[in-house]
Amino acid sequence: MNTALNDHFSGISVVRAFGQEERSAKKVHLTLRNFTVTMLKALFRGAFFNPGVNFLTSLGLVIVLGAGGYFAYKYGTPVSEVLGFVFYLSLFYGPISGLAQLMEGAQEALAGGERVIEILDTPVEIENLDGAVPLETCKGNVKFENVNFSYDPARPILKDITLDILPGTFTALVGPTGVGKTTMVNLAARFYDPSGGIVRLDGYDLRELTLESVRKHIAFVPQDTFLFNTTLAENIAFARPEASFDEIVAAAKIARIHDDILEMPDGYESITGERGVKLSGGQKQRVAIARAVLAGAPVLILDEATSSVDAETERMIQRSIDELTGSRTIIAIAHRLSTVINADQIAVFKDGEIAERGTHSELMERGGLYRKMYDLQTAEG
Repeated sequence: MNTALNDHFSGISVVRAFGQEERSAKKVHLTLRNFTVTMLKALFRGAFFNPGVNFLTSLGLVIVLGAGGYFAYKYGTPVSEVLGFVFYLSLFYGPISGLAQLMEGAQEALAGGERVIEILDTPVEIENLDGAVPLETCKGNVKFENVNFSYDPARPILKDITLDILPGTFTALVGPTGVGKTTMVNLAARFYDPSGGIVRLDGYDLRELTLESVRKHIAFVPQDTFLFNTTLAENIAFARPEASFDEIVAAAKIARIHDDILEMPDGYESITGERGVKLSGGQKQRVAIARAVLAGAPVLILDEATSSVDAETERMIQRSIDELTGSRTIIAIAHRLSTVINADQIAVFKDGEIAERGTHSELMERGGLYRKMYDLQTAEG
């Protein structure tokens, strides 16, 4: 029931946009009806269970009093012994009544408990290996050596990828959707381990390093931007809570979100809402970029970080990325090829492999897949 309500409340704009209010209402009503039937069955059984236990305990008391009275009258059994039996019987039935109530509460908790235990028992696939060491300082050299990866063994995502990303350089990953670009950056941040090959950071196999030190040196801006329901300043400073206000403002200026924040009624103290609902898509992305910039990590990963911004804002963010190049290693996934023209190297993906590699001018001269993609986007623009 909670899942059905959450889905339809969260997606109310989609429901209204496609005129599916009646269909959605019927679906929710069906879920609520099933829930009601189940609850009534549980209450019906409970209505018999508890009174049944109370009836049995009361019946025992009646039997003892009846038998005790008979023996007192017929055989002269002392009344004190009869009362003693009544007292002992109450001590005996007290725990039984408590156990009955406990069983009822345990049944109610069992459904939720099974789900919680299922989550707790889920194995952790990515964790620190025995002997993992922290990486104290990082230059930002990311290297993929013959990397293979697949979520499903029958469908490989990456096939024998080799790519050397030097410190302080800007590397762009481009290509059609679903060819493994996001998987590449997820491997670089060690959200997954490769099925084969090695991903290195400053020469170290990521599996030889502690997760804390790897994530400390890598700032990530994912496709699905997530903001906490707190102030803009706290969202930007999430990776560095101790950052000063001036540092927060500097990061916001680099991400080209500073002016937008100043136009808000409460400025940097404005509340973003749940998942940043009070901001536009482009504003959320720029806040996420500011958060990554303020983290100060030597490696900055941008996964379609400018997909929701207008052309003018995109150009401003691109200038910011160019300013950061040299001081940080930047890995950017982009579908708009205009944003990667100044990249030090561009890796063009096709079917899980690197089909081409080089600078913008080199790839344009070759007239291969990159040239076709760029010409197509230019013609569409």
